[in-house]
Amino acid sequence: MRIDCINEKFAPQIRVDEVVSTRLQVEGFKCVKDDQDNDFYQCKLCKPGTYSLGDNACHPCPRGGFYQDTIGVKSFSSSGCKRCNNGTFVNFTGGASAEDCQVCPEGTHKNMTAGFRACFCKDGYARIDRFGPCYRCNQTGLNCSGLQDYQSVMKGYYWYWHFKGADNEEYRKFVKNLLEESENFDNNTFYSQQIPRVHRCLRPESCNTNQTGDAPVRGTCSKGYTGWLCNKCSRGYFSLLQKCIKCPSTLILLLETFFTTILSVAICYLIWRQYVKHKKRNSDERNLLDIIVSRFKISLGFYQVLGEFFSSIKDVRWVGMFDFMGEIFSYIRLNVLRIFFRPQCFDESLNINPKVEFVIALVIIFSLTVIPFFFYHTMKVYLKFTHGSLNIQSKVKLLKAKISTISLVLLFVTYPPICTAIFQVYHRACVEFCEDWKDQSCRIVLRSDFGLECADLSVYRIFAYVATAAYTIAFPVAVYYLLRKYCAPKMTETHVSSGIENDDTAPLLSIECDEMNIPIGLKFLCENYKPQFWYWEIVELTRKVTQTVLLTLLGWEDKLTVLLTIGVSVLFLTLHARYRPMKSVLEQRLQMFSLSAILINVLVAAMAMTVPDQYEQRLAIIILLLNISVIVILIIEAVLGAVAQMRRLQFYRRIYHPRRFQQRILNDSENLDEE
Repeated sequence: MRIDCINEKFAPQIRVDEVVSTRLQVEGFKCVKDDQDNDFYQCKLCKPGTYSLGDNACHPCPRGGFYQDTIGVKSFSSSGCKRCNNGTFVNFTGGASAEDCQVCPEGTHKNMTAGFRACFCKDGYARIDRFGPCYRCNQTGLNCSGLQDYQSVMKGYYWYWHFKGADNEEYRKFVKNLLEESENFDNNTFYSQQIPRVHRCLRPESCNTNQTGDAPVRGTCSKGYTGWLCNKCSRGYFSLLQKCIKCPSTLILLLETFFTTILSVAICYLIWRQYVKHKKRNSDERNLLDIIVSRFKISLGFYQVLGEFFSSIKDVRWVGMFDFMGEIFSYIRLNVLRIFFRPQCFDESLNINPKVEFVIALVIIFSLTVIPFFFYHTMKVYLKFTHGSLNIQSKVKLLKAKISTISLVLLFVTYPPICTAIFQVYHRACVEFCEDWKDQSCRIVLRSDFGLECADLSVYRIFAYVATAAYTIAFPVAVYYLLRKYCAPKMTETHVSSGIENDDTAPLLSIECDEMNIPIGLKFLCENYKPQFWYWEIVELTRKVTQTVLLTLLGWEDKLTVLLTIGVSVLFLTLHARYRPMKSVLEQRLQMFSLSAILINVLVAAMAMTVPDQYEQRLAIIILLLNISVIVILIIEAVLGAVAQMRRLQFYRRIYHPRRFQQRILNDSENLDEE
């Protein structure tokens, strides 16, 4: 007689017929046909470390917080296995004893069950191995919250996977497998390659706004955005304040371009005509267009600086109605490099990047300097040939005034944006981004366009240095020379004898000018300033360029840039308050208001990151109203000035009672003759 011992760890194999084996299979046995007799089955209870689902198979306890130290356990899920104590797990399949449970690795919760892993990661920790340690997520922009256990990129942040040593497809498989909370997870339990660095996007809405599915793992751009840090607009979108907006219809684009061009040409023509007429009258009195031009220069100086400022800084989240304000700036600041600011809507290949802007800037410089010079001399030769050398002096003089006025006005208007286009290809205007944690895969790109590698701009940089000397520096110097020559040829004896140089209220340079002899083109630059401040437009050009070049070369993320920008704003505001260079008290106040508004914008941008979220919208509305109020005040003042001018000229009587008006003029003339 044979006796076999049976306990919770071991049971002998038994030989039964088919009917009994069928019953045993659902009771925790595994049965196979007998090799010697196919009518019988050899059945054996599932051993420790396994359990039965009643399917004639013994399933091992899954890897993780499970083990089984008894035989023949019948269950319908992995709950047939016993659970390890909190904070412990089994690092292999088929744990057969509580002694197989080991302490979970670092960075994991020790006060909860392990589940199907080596315990869940703590909040702020993540892993790249399901059964390995968890590491702290130290970088801003990584989402390692809750019991997620893996790293994903947060909304408003971006990571780049296309470098050697990274594989987003493998990482996505790992994450998908990690999220499987059952014994059905596969062998993709770890990610073997690098995870990229995370970078903050220029605007939060451009990166990864879709936080569903595996979008946070892939780090995709939002709809309408593409490129490095999602800073480019995809097909069918155009950029406004670095936000991509869907393009309007082709008809609207054509009408917009047409009317913008016509308006620009009309303004230039009216300015020239008015100055010519005013010059012929030899009058010192400021007419209506003089006043409008003066107001235009104030608004232009304000919106050129503020427009470049808003487009350059990347740390401020301009929300709400700032999109509308940015579109207004696109028109008002008259940046001719972006006068057709939606070329990408016409054709994707027409996208204006800093390289194209730089080429356009050089073309503009050439067109406004060299071409007018040759055109003038060509027309001079033509007039001599057709009219003779004795009868063309007045015509040549008028031609020279026309060409020089148009060129000088256009050079003045385009000076700040052209300087920006030149400086933004400098090497100092580049920024470095490393894609990996080992700093082996890095790219150096332009701060103004992350799609352009600085290594490809060496030739452009040489031309930029030449343009800096030949234009950025030479233009203000040339204007200063001309203003000094025609406005202040020498110090007057009155100033010298009166000792005005010792007066605390005296200007920086006590030199007067004869306004009657100022050329038409130069009068545009000094007409609204007091005679002793003939040079102040040079100060204004310096202000405009200085306030934008800091952002272009250093970037708003540099604390030195913030400090210098605030300092420059305060400096020029103080100079205007101290010397009051403008003739009109109203214009002086408007200029002070615009400079104060610029300073407030700079201060708001400097502290914007510390403003609580609940106040962002209110702050945006306040700044919007402040900036819009500048142009509103200028428009209202211009309208009131026009009404006053028409009243002074008796415009109503000219239109509705022309005969009475003409008769009154004749009577006045006769009375003057009699006197």
